[in-house]
Amino acid sequence: MSKKRRVRRRFKRLRGRKNLDLGGLKEALERFFPEFPALLFPAIHAEIDWPKGVQFLDKEFQPNPT
Repeated sequence: MSKKRRVRRRFKRLRGRKNLDLGGLKEALERFFPEFPALLFPAIHAEIDWPKGVQFLDKEFQPNPT
């Protein structure tokens, strides 16, 4: 089975879940958030007003009700 097919199959299984459990991903992003955009998006990181602070929301990974 190709890697692309395995990823699609796994995504289909995850998409059907009501509460998507991403392990510690959300906690890691919250803890290291200033470093995350600096690593991947340095130009955007320079534009953010970091002393103002960042507010994390609780529902980012919840599926949209339809």
